[in-house]
Amino acid sequence: MLGRSEEQAKLTEALKKQVDSVASGQDVKLSEIEKGEIIEAMIPLCSNISLWFGGGAEARVYQMNIAESPRAVTGKEFDEFVAAWRPAPSPETAEKWIANHSAEVERLRTDVYRELLAAALNRYPRILGAADSVRREEDRSLLLDEARMLIGIIECLLLKMGPIGQPDGRIGSEQLEQIFDSLTNILKSSPLPAGEFCYRNEALLNHIIEGWQGDVTPLTAVILPYGHWGSDRFDGQSARALHERLSKAILPKLTSQVIAGFREGGYVQRAHAQSTDSHQIRCLLLSPDSPLWKEGRAQLLATIQEAPTVEAVQENAYELLHWFELLLAERGETGDAANLKKLFLDTDLLGALWAAAAASPLGPYWTVRLNNFYLSLKQIGIKVALALSVSFS
Repeated sequence: MLGRSEEQAKLTEALKKQVDSVASGQDVKLSEIEKGEIIEAMIPLCSNISLWFGGGAEARVYQMNIAESPRAVTGKEFDEFVAAWRPAPSPETAEKWIANHSAEVERLRTDVYRELLAAALNRYPRILGAADSVRREEDRSLLLDEARMLIGIIECLLLKMGPIGQPDGRIGSEQLEQIFDSLTNILKSSPLPAGEFCYRNEALLNHIIEGWQGDVTPLTAVILPYGHWGSDRFDGQSARALHERLSKAILPKLTSQVIAGFREGGYVQRAHAQSTDSHQIRCLLLSPDSPLWKEGRAQLLATIQEAPTVEAVQENAYELLHWFELLLAERGETGDAANLKKLFLDTDLLGALWAAAAASPLGPYWTVRLNNFYLSLKQIGIKVALALSVSFS
C-alpha cells in the first residue's frame, strides 16, 4: 500500500510538470482547476499504460509525451514539401507551406520551420553519400541533382527567410549542431575538398557567421576556435583546414562581443566561472596572440578608458587583473602564467588596465587585492609606471 501511495504521488507530480510543459509549448493558458481536471483524467490512462509497458511514473509520462507531441514534420510530409518546392523553389513557397502546415497540424510555425530544416539537413549528407557509392553514372547524376535541390532548400531556410540569431530564435544551439554536422560531414570522406558541394557548404557556413545577430556564443560553441577535442566534427585534414578558416571568421565577432561585455556588470566574473559556455571566452582573454590583444587592441583601449564614467568598466578591469594575479600565484609556471608574462610585455596596455581598475578610489580591501597583483608583477620582473589614485605602503 505504501508503495502504491508513493508511486501515485510521483505520478501526479510528473503529470503536473508534463501538463505545464505541454501547455507552455502550445501557448495555452490553463487555470489550476483545469490543470487538476486534466491530471485527474490522465491518471487512469497512465495506470493502464503501465500494464503494457511497465516501469514507474517517468516511463508512463514518457509514453504520454510521445502521444501529445508528435513530429511537426514527418518524412512523408517533408516529401510533400519537396514536391511543392521543385516547381517553385523560393522563400515564398517555403513560407506558404510552413504557414499552411502549421495550421493543419496545430503546431507553432517555429516548430515546423525547425523540423523542416532538420529533415533537409538529415537527408542531404545521406544523398551525397549514396551518390559516391552507386555504380551507374546516370544514377549518380540523379542523386547529385537531388543533393543540389536539398542544399538549395537549406540555403533558402537559413539565408532568405529573415535574420539569423537572436532575437529571432528560430535557430538555436540544437539547430546549429545539426547545421554544422550536416555541412561538414562531406569533408570526412570527399576526395575533392574543393568540389562543388564542399565549396557551397563552406560558403553557407560563412554566410551564417556573417549574418548572425546577437550573442555569438552559440556559434563559438559549435566552431570551438580554441580547441575541438570534444567533437569529431572537424576530424581529417580537410575538415581541420575548414576549422581554421571558420575560426578566423568567428573570432573577430567574439572579440567585439567580449569588448562590449566590459560595459556589463559582472562580465569578467562570469567568464572566470569555469563554465563550459565561457571556455572560449577565457581562452580569448588569456591568449597573448588572440585578436582581443592584437586586432582588437585599439577598440579595447577605447572601451577601458571609459572606466572613470562607466562603473562596470572599472569593475571588469579590476576583476581581470585580480584573475591574472590568481594565475600568477599558482604553484609552478602554468601555461596561463607563461602566456600572461608575454601579454604583460605590452606595458601600455597593462598600464591602461591598471588605470581603469583604479579609476575611482578603492576601499582598503580592494586596494590590498590590487596591490597583490602589483607585487606579483614585481616578482616576475615587470615594472610599470603607475600614476593612480591609490597609494600603497
